[in-house]
Amino acid sequence: LESLGSDGHIKWGLAQCEKALGWTRKLGSVVSQLPSPKQAILVHYADHQAVASPSWETVLQAAQDHGIDKILIDTAIKNGSTLLDWLPLPKLIESIHQAHDQHSQIAIAGSIPLAKLDQLSELHPDWIGLRGAVCSDPSERTSNIDAKLVVRALASVCKTGESYAKPPAGIV
Repeated sequence: LESLGSDGHIKWGLAQCEKALGWTRKLGSVVSQLPSPKQAILVHYADHQAVASPSWETVLQAAQDHGIDKILIDTAIKNGSTLLDWLPLPKLIESIHQAHDQHSQIAIAGSIPLAKLDQLSELHPDWIGLRGAVCSDPSERTSNIDAKLVVRALASVCKTGESYAKPPAGIV
């Protein structure tokens, strides 16, 4: 962890943690070794039940308990289903508000199609993670990144002339 430096971040996916006794204590032990708990990013999987990962409420509480201020909502299973297939829009909106209410930054990812970027950026997550949607072959997430699709994605979240309560989400 010393090589992480003071500017790096480390992301913890929590698949199978529901089966691991004392995972929050172990998480706290590792976070305490970081130069700052703000370097940690805790992942909540929208498909958490399929991968024995903690619920949103448990992840949110663990982040608060350990001083972690960045949470990623993602999908663990990469089978073409999207974030919204697992997490209905009203629940996603509620989750983003809950994270912001506890002063956490929130990122969303999970096979997000370009056609949904307008709608999702209006929810004001701090980041939106894309991979497959900007690949030359969107059905194959290991294909090359297509610069034209990246420009299209940026145009979707960086609309000019609109008023936002805060700047639109960035794309990572």
